[in-house]
Amino acid sequence: MCIITTMLTDNERHLITLIRDLTTAFGIPPTDAEIADIIEVSQQCVGKRIGTMIRKGYLARKAGVHRSLEITLVGRTAYDELD
Repeated sequence: MCIITTMLTDNERHLITLIRDLTTAFGIPPTDAEIADIIEVSQQCVGKRIGTMIRKGYLARKAGVHRSLEITLVGRTAYDELD
């Protein structure tokens, strides 16, 4: 049996919380621009953070599909482990 231990940084945890809350509230995932406005950083910074989290397996996005950002099972598991 293989157990993968993942640790979210504070920024990653905040971003997952934001994505989860906005998706729940509005029924669709937020855009990078919406996230950038809320956390008061550049859209480029948000893109880099999301890209890193996609590479780590916490988030996923369908290429060419608008508003397709989603929290993966790995991301949900890592998030839940911190509660």
